[in-house]
Amino acid sequence: MDATTGSGPLHGLDDIDWSGLAPRGGEIPGLLRDIAGGENAQHGVDEAVAALFDLIRFPGPGYTAAPRAADFLVSIACHPETPPDWRSRPLSLLLELLAPAATALVPQRLDDDLWRDEVSWARDTDIDKVREQYRAWVHEAPDEQRFRRMRARLDAVARDEGAALLQAELDVYDTVLARAGDLLTLLDGRDNRRG
Repeated sequence: MDATTGSGPLHGLDDIDWSGLAPRGGEIPGLLRDIAGGENAQHGVDEAVAALFDLIRFPGPGYTAAPRAADFLVSIACHPETPPDWRSRPLSLLLELLAPAATALVPQRLDDDLWRDEVSWARDTDIDKVREQYRAWVHEAPDEQRFRRMRARLDAVARDEGAALLQAELDVYDTVLARAGDLLTLLDGRDNRRG
């Protein structure tokens, strides 16, 4: 797959300052190329997916690159030259980025507006106050789902880049939401429903 033609799934990959987005971010373009496959792949698709996950998993510092990587993962999975039996690999990683704490998302769906307000508050508030509030929310959680959601967010804000990680989690969601129409095309045709 050719990223230079303007139509490939990796078009624009080299226009992003990956090193500015994440520690070891300079490795991300090569791993995305490997996931897309092609004659210049340095790693197998499974090895590349695992390595990229290790670089950008939540709540690690590399997760700030996850929204940009998510867009390329959707493009790779949806590109017509991607072999149907490979599509599950970028989609699996996309799911890990989208739902890093799946038990915090089910059975009750998040309120998008409340989530956006919470992230905005966390970005605009002193990080020590944010951490204190998340500790209180963990302690006051009325059920297991809310406890796990607040615990995952407390884990994120405990890091130096905590508010940025919360923003990145929301940005991954928005990226996938914006590409939902593309992802739905993967349900068309018999080959796309296998695996």
